[in-house]
Amino acid sequence: IVNTLYLFGLVLLFQFDNVRRGGIYYTFQEGIILFLFLNYGLTYALILSQVGILVFQFMSHRKAIRWKRFAYLYPINALFDLVYISLPVFAYEALGGPIGSSFTYTKALIPFIGFLITVFLVSYFQCLLVNRFLFLKYDWQRLVKLQSLVYGISMLSALLGIWFYDESPLVAATVSALILFLFKRLLQERGDLLEANDNAKRFDDAKEHLLISRFERETIDSLLLDLPHLLPFSEGWISIQQQRKQVIYDIRTKQPIDVLPLFHSLTADDLHTPIIYGLRCDWGNDIQIGLPVDRHSMLAIPSITSGEVDVSIILFHQVADAYDATNADELSRLLRIFCRVLERSRETVQLYTESRTDALTELPNSRAFYEHGRQEFAADCYPLSVILFDIDHFKRVNDTYGHKVGDLVLRELGRRIQVIQLQHDDVFAARYGGEEFVL
Repeated sequence: IVNTLYLFGLVLLFQFDNVRRGGIYYTFQEGIILFLFLNYGLTYALILSQVGILVFQFMSHRKAIRWKRFAYLYPINALFDLVYISLPVFAYEALGGPIGSSFTYTKALIPFIGFLITVFLVSYFQCLLVNRFLFLKYDWQRLVKLQSLVYGISMLSALLGIWFYDESPLVAATVSALILFLFKRLLQERGDLLEANDNAKRFDDAKEHLLISRFERETIDSLLLDLPHLLPFSEGWISIQQQRKQVIYDIRTKQPIDVLPLFHSLTADDLHTPIIYGLRCDWGNDIQIGLPVDRHSMLAIPSITSGEVDVSIILFHQVADAYDATNADELSRLLRIFCRVLERSRETVQLYTESRTDALTELPNSRAFYEHGRQEFAADCYPLSVILFDIDHFKRVNDTYGHKVGDLVLRELGRRIQVIQLQHDDVFAARYGGEEFVL
């Protein structure tokens, strides 16, 4: 009983300390299960593995979705575990693989090759079944590649552990577990480090692109251009609200679309934290928005606000558990920067407009006239007419009635010029200086 409890503790250790890659959890318990099979037989290995999966599936999810996840995942995971253990073992035994006290390394070489080939075949067919019946997207090439690494390390640890079996079964199991744990930790830390560095670089580049943006359109285009490279998604929408005007963009096409009902719930007052779901069974009824049945992962940032700018974003993906809290934090920080830059861009536009507008007549000033003129000549917009005119005897108006009345005259002339502009789209008008104007 003590031996069994100790070995079961090793199984649970690897179940809960897993590595997630591409929406799949790699527990690395295969080394311990293989060790159990080679020393105690298939039945004993299956029992400990199945009990371990039962405990892991029930305890590994947060309370809000625990029962949904358990009902959805436990049957299929228990079945796959049986297949992953049984079929390779049957191939191993069919090729004359030794177990127990009769185990020798030379006799096990060819049976282990058959064992690995069976693992690859099972991985391939698992992907086909999961894609077809559970609508979960798994890349079978990546799965087979990672399974090769996992089972290669697992077999190595099991074989090294057997070396110490004559001293004590528990010592042998401990050695096998330590070797496997070391390899797993190295792989996990390396993978996490590479992924973290890659994510940090992508998000830093996106932040830099936003910070150098000056105008509203440039800022929005910069974000829409970078988002597809930051996080994987199948569908994604972003809502940008300014001064009570809301525009929703499809991130894939970068085009505005009609308002999605889902965004109304995401911008509610009680939703200020990211929403993360990993499987379709986790979603609430208010998130059923007619997406294909193979959309599982969801990441929603309900409301990021700065001044009069409010941004919400929602992403869906085919891969299960594609998003985590780190993704949500990085995206939230990026959206906060976006809001501040967008707010700043409105101020920049206002300052730009004011610097090129005559405050008295509200017409463009001479600086705007020269800029517009350069554009017209550069674009070869001919025929082109330029009319420079002034107000006759304007000095007499100022001298007789005062400068306030003179300002009223200038303002009225500016209003009449704007009326002409409304009637003719191709007329540009500016106050050139004093009482001089240009068309």
